[in-house]
Amino acid sequence: MTNFMNSKPTNATDALRLIKTIEKVKAGDFTIWNGGGGEWSVDSFKMVGGVKVKSTYEVDLNIPRCSCPDFAKHANYCKHILRVEIAISDEIKDEADACEMDVESYLRAMEAYGEVQYA
Repeated sequence: MTNFMNSKPTNATDALRLIKTIEKVKAGDFTIWNGGGGEWSVDSFKMVGGVKVKSTYEVDLNIPRCSCPDFAKHANYCKHILRVEIAISDEIKDEADACEMDVESYLRAMEAYGEVQYA
């Protein structure tokens, strides 16, 4: 699976496009749904004439590809793929933080248990 968050642009045009994509993701309004097996649905919202309009795109991280027009035009990364990668990264970080907290809790409990046993 390609990870666009860690990819390096090969020229100035790609670099500028990646920067703009990151800015769109940071400023954007998205809802993502995990379809399993590397497939995701991304609801992307934008204002058109004062009305919030929703478009839904299918992202497959295995290929990678997205059903959005931007991906079709550039056959490259898009804000929807990047948004899914960020969500996965955040989820992994949250799980790691939870595991670390569980280990700390376990060690404190074992320390307390030892104090009771040897008091």
